[in-house]
Amino acid sequence: MRSDDVPRRGRDRAALVHGAVSHSWPVFAGRVRAVAAMLHTLGVRPGDGVVFAAPLGPATLEVALGCARIGAVFTPMAAGSSPDALVDAASRCGAPVILAGPANAAVRAWTGTLIDLGRDYERLLAGATGTPPAGPQGDAPFCRFPADGDTVLTHTAVAAAGDTLAGVTGLRSASVNLVAAPLIVAAAFVQAVTAIRYGATTVLPVDGSPATVLDTMARAGVTHAFVTPGLLAAVVAEPRDRIGPLPARPHVLYAHGRLTPAIARACTTELRTDLARLHGCAEIGGMLTLLSPEDHRDGSRTQRLASVGRPLPGVLLRIVDPASRRALATGRPGLVQAWTAGTGDRWIDTGDTGCLDADGYLYLTAESG
Repeated sequence: MRSDDVPRRGRDRAALVHGAVSHSWPVFAGRVRAVAAMLHTLGVRPGDGVVFAAPLGPATLEVALGCARIGAVFTPMAAGSSPDALVDAASRCGAPVILAGPANAAVRAWTGTLIDLGRDYERLLAGATGTPPAGPQGDAPFCRFPADGDTVLTHTAVAAAGDTLAGVTGLRSASVNLVAAPLIVAAAFVQAVTAIRYGATTVLPVDGSPATVLDTMARAGVTHAFVTPGLLAAVVAEPRDRIGPLPARPHVLYAHGRLTPAIARACTTELRTDLARLHGCAEIGGMLTLLSPEDHRDGSRTQRLASVGRPLPGVLLRIVDPASRRALATGRPGLVQAWTAGTGDRWIDTGDTGCLDADGYLYLTAESG
C-alpha cells in the first residue's frame, strides 16, 4: 500500500489518533511520503528489510507504509527486543536500517544505520526531500514477522486477508479502529493496515493498561478493535464500577489464545462487544478460521471456545494422515491442510494438527509457530 493510496474521503477526519496526537489524512499521507524519502536516502531499496522495534505508536504505521511505498519489507520486532536480537534480524533479512526506541538503541557490531526513534525520527522526517521511485506491489513481500514463525506476507496477501476481515466485521470508512496489540503478529498488522486502506480512523492507546484501553474505546467511539486475549482478561478483571457497556458495540478481534467462558461472557454481556477469534496460516499468508461473535455469546456451547472456529469465506479445510496424506473422518486428529483460490489445485500443509467436528469447527492439538 503506497501513501498515494491513502483514502481521500473524509479528509478532515482524523486518520490516526494517539493520545493528544491527531493526524488528518493529508498530514498522515505526507508523513508516510517523508518516511519513504528518508529510507530511500539512507540506501533502502526494493526487497531490503527495515527492522522496527518500539512501542506501538504513529511511527509504527508510518514506517510500515513508507516501506510499502518503496518496496522495502517492514520487519517489526518486540519493543523489548535486545540489541543482539535486532542485529540478528537485520542480518537475516538484509536490513540496512534499524529503527528502535531508546530502550533498544544500544546496537553494537553492526555496520548499518540506526535511527533512535526518540531522538532522530522527527528530525529526519522534517529534512526528508524528494520522491523516491515507487516499489513493487502485488506478489512482492510487504512485511516479515520474526516473532510469528518468520511469516512473510505479500502485498496481495495482506489485501486479500484484510478484505476478508472487513467483510466479516463490517469495517468501512466510517469505522473507528483501535489497535491494542503489538504489530509483531501478522493478524494484528493486517487489521491495522486494512483499516487505513478502507479510510477508517485508527486509534492507538497511549499505553496497554486495561483502564487506558477502556477509556480510549469509550471516548473515541471505537467500532472495531484488535486486542490480545491477555488484555481482555485484564479488562474484565477491572473493578466492576469501571466495566460498563461500550457505546458503539465494537467488533473485537483477538488471536493466539483462548478465552475462558467467564471472560467471554463478561466481554459480550457487560462490555457489550462482538467478540471474535482469528486463526491464521503462515504458509498461505492469510486468515483461515473465525470463531464468531455468535459462538462467543452462545452459553450452551461453551466447548466451542476451545476451537479456533470455522473456515472463513473462500477457505476449505481437511484433516489428513501425516504419513499417507489421506483424508481422515470427522473427529479424527491429523495434519490440517487448507485450500484457497490462491493455492490453485494444491492443498497446503498449515503446520497445525487437529480435528474438525461435525459442524466444521477446527480444534487444534498442536499449532504451528
